[in-house]
Amino acid sequence: MSENTNNLVSPPAPLSYFDRLSFKQAILAVVIALALGFAMSLVQGYISFKNKLSESQIASEQSVRSAKDAASFAAFSLDRELGKKIVLGLLEYDFVVLAEIYDETGNLLVSGDRKAHTIEHNWFSDLVFDDTVWEYAVDLLAKSQTNPIGRLKIAVHPDLIFGGFVDDWFRTLVLELFRNALLAIILAVAFYTLITRPIEKLTKYVNAYNSDQHRLPIDPMHRRDEIGELSESINRHFELQRKTESALSQSEHRFRDFAVSSSDWLWEMGADLRFSYMSDNIRNLGIEPTDIYGKSRQELFGGHTNTQQIRDHLQDLENHLPFRDFVFLRENGGDSETWIRTSGIPIFDETNTFVGYRGSASDISKQIAAEQQALSLVDAIDAIEIGFSLWDADDCFIRSNRTYRSWLSGVDDILRPGVRFEDVLRSLVDRGERPEAVGREEEWLQDRLKLRPKKNEPIVYDFQVSAGVWIESHEFRTIDNRIMTIGLNISERKQEEIWLLNSEEKLSLALEASKSGYWVRDLRSGDIFWSDENFRLLGYEPHSVQPSFDAWKGLIHPDDKDLAVSRFLSAVDNQSEFDFEFRIYLPSGAIRWLQNIGKSIVDANGNALVVTGIQLDITERKNLEEHLYQSHKMESIGQLTGGIAHDFNNILSVILGNLELVLDLAADNDELIGRAKIAHSGALRGAELTRKLLNFSRNEPLEQKIVSPNTSVNEVRELIEKSFTAPYEVHFELQDGLWLTRADPGDFEDALLNITLNARDAMPKGGRLVVSTSNVTVRDEDEGVFSSMVPGDYVKVTVSDTGIGMTPEVKAKVFDPFFTTKGRGKGTGLGMSMVYSFTERTGGHVGIQSVPKKGTAVSLFLPRAEGEVDLIDGIEQGQEGVPTGNEAILIVDDEDQVCEFANIVLTSLGYTTFTAHSGEQALTLLEETPEIDLLFSDVVMSGKIDGYDLASKSLELNPLIKIILTTGYDAKQEANRIGKNQLFAELAGNMLRKPYRKLDLAKHVRRALDSAI
Repeated sequence: MSENTNNLVSPPAPLSYFDRLSFKQAILAVVIALALGFAMSLVQGYISFKNKLSESQIASEQSVRSAKDAASFAAFSLDRELGKKIVLGLLEYDFVVLAEIYDETGNLLVSGDRKAHTIEHNWFSDLVFDDTVWEYAVDLLAKSQTNPIGRLKIAVHPDLIFGGFVDDWFRTLVLELFRNALLAIILAVAFYTLITRPIEKLTKYVNAYNSDQHRLPIDPMHRRDEIGELSESINRHFELQRKTESALSQSEHRFRDFAVSSSDWLWEMGADLRFSYMSDNIRNLGIEPTDIYGKSRQELFGGHTNTQQIRDHLQDLENHLPFRDFVFLRENGGDSETWIRTSGIPIFDETNTFVGYRGSASDISKQIAAEQQALSLVDAIDAIEIGFSLWDADDCFIRSNRTYRSWLSGVDDILRPGVRFEDVLRSLVDRGERPEAVGREEEWLQDRLKLRPKKNEPIVYDFQVSAGVWIESHEFRTIDNRIMTIGLNISERKQEEIWLLNSEEKLSLALEASKSGYWVRDLRSGDIFWSDENFRLLGYEPHSVQPSFDAWKGLIHPDDKDLAVSRFLSAVDNQSEFDFEFRIYLPSGAIRWLQNIGKSIVDANGNALVVTGIQLDITERKNLEEHLYQSHKMESIGQLTGGIAHDFNNILSVILGNLELVLDLAADNDELIGRAKIAHSGALRGAELTRKLLNFSRNEPLEQKIVSPNTSVNEVRELIEKSFTAPYEVHFELQDGLWLTRADPGDFEDALLNITLNARDAMPKGGRLVVSTSNVTVRDEDEGVFSSMVPGDYVKVTVSDTGIGMTPEVKAKVFDPFFTTKGRGKGTGLGMSMVYSFTERTGGHVGIQSVPKKGTAVSLFLPRAEGEVDLIDGIEQGQEGVPTGNEAILIVDDEDQVCEFANIVLTSLGYTTFTAHSGEQALTLLEETPEIDLLFSDVVMSGKIDGYDLASKSLELNPLIKIILTTGYDAKQEANRIGKNQLFAELAGNMLRKPYRKLDLAKHVRRALDSAI
């Protein structure tokens, strides 16, 4: 994180109390509560008022009606005393202010009022009723009369009714408002505690946040609410911000380091094509970066602006085009000048609007000065007898000296600046100046152009310019990618070489016929001669490269180089004979074995003049030796694995068998079943490993059939394609009309899968896999991978990949059992051993071509077979459940635990069982128990009687007895399967392989008992 990251924005000033959210929430809660309380109280008061008003009117009317009868009697009898009592009774009601009784003529009989009493008026009642008085009157009737005899009237003043009511209502309103205000305060405190205070804390920590030291605290009460989620979100944001700032800081530091460590300087232009930034390295030119700001490119050119090159560059800037390695001269003032090379790219924003340029520049004044000095040097050597020429990076002519031009007199008229080297060569060919190109002009031209030097790769070659005149040309590239040529006249030396070649022509022909290369090294001049066959042995076309000791040494395999070179140099120094073998890498990447035999030739004084010798290709012999060594090694491994397989498979039989019994007895114990299944899976893996060991150690296949390789490839095609998902490409190129071959179909498919899976592992980042088939015929004269094969017709199945390839060391060990380049636990190292064993059993061959970092191709060569494709038996479909029976079975095995497992299984299936632990004990039981229906015996047992002998003797005792043999490994099995003993061959063919499972044993027993033979 940069230093000022935390200070980019100042923390806000502390909030005043009135600005805090809790205060605002409290004020809002109080206002809302008061408003709602007041409104509700008004509504409630209004409703109560209406109810009270209605009740008062009803009460007044009832009062009049209740006094009606008494008042009627008083009016009828004109009894004033009675009338006064009635009036006073009505005035007892608080709300009655006047009561009057009139006679039938309308004269007032009795009257009473409250005027003598002070009536306390309520402001609300005065506001509502003013001086309103409610009057109620009824007519007075005598009994059995319908005409009125008088009238009773009362007056009611509302103030007397509603004065107390209003006071009570106001008290209730005040209490309601107080209660609402108290509730609002409680809510505000709750808001502050639950929301405002956590937000204040959160704000405080955010303002003071230091990503390197703190994380925002989360109160336990907020771990599962929005405040907690907000805190975690802010933490994640800060974490991302810290990583982003860290990455940005690293990027800034990296950019700054690059800029400071580079001799170049970086620059930027705005959309107005004026400089807006210049890195500090511009100070190397004595210029301050700020002095450049605001200036255009034209202002940097000084007086050198009136050239087409400058005008074109300025036009490119106006057109917003990128440019690279633009070179210009800048005047520094006075006589000082600077050559500058610059590159830049236009920058556009997200709306594709041009916003300027970014680029870099460097001072190349020293380089230009060096080139000018080089040109001056050319002028200086123009008079000497050494040819010189200079060509630019595009192979266009710049200049040459007099001697060089004299050698090219045929094209001297076109040898001018700007002419391409290819055009000069074409002119020489067209004018017949290159006799070696006659008849193959275009091919010669392309070969010659390929010889132009690459960087750090000088080229030396000879050519003839006229009759008897030979030139040795040395070509190399300068630091700025130009090509410089230095030519020496070697005509005299060439004549000597030609004489030497003619004198040894017959010897060369003889050596060529024997595929031996002849070479001579002149110790006086250092010149080296190679015969045409010697070129071919080293992988070159004759005379396509310049013979040299370094060229020969450069081809030698790194593991052989030190020894071969030291043997050769020691023989030269001691003037002794030498004979040594070594490997070379051909230019194609292939490896060959060569034998170099030679001696030094000395003069009369014992001084060595030349060293000469022959080179022989001994690759075929080495391949045969390696093939023989591999065969012996595999045979030894086979004997070793076969020796331990029987005992190991017995152990696995006990483990697998008892695990199956555990699974049967485990019932509903899921944990026990799960652990037993894991152990069972591990035991099966051990059995599969043993099967692989025995598979590649076997000399003959279990079952060979005539098969179509294309069909077998298609059988596993889907499996291969599913194993190679993106980013892999899988292609199948299967030749039509492919020959048939004889092989075990399962072994063939296993071999193909092993090779393809290895290819996948060799392409960890993806690549291309090709599976192809073709017909090939091997002849006696064939070399390379065919040299160790018996001549004849073969079906070739190749799996090629674009993976990491193999080094020669890995390739030499690839067929070794247990050798693997994969990580620990990722491979057994048996895959390619099985492939090798499979091809050996079929009488074929496996070849590998591999180049490190380019890929590998593994080819299986299977002998062609005549006939028709054999039908391959389908996989036996078992019955539902495990077959059972009730026959008598004799179990024979010298391993007690294996015998016990077989006894438990067969007994559980309903069979009557007998057990024996040796062949001798079994024969005794067979003699004593003739009712035994089937003999189930191990092959390899202690004692003098093995399984085959026991089977033979058992049939002598009981010709109807059925026999099953079982074994983990038996060397006799393969021999007996194809041998002359028909009984042993049948027993070997129906062998039950250890380790076997309960279902395997049940099916074999049932099949044997149900067979007719």
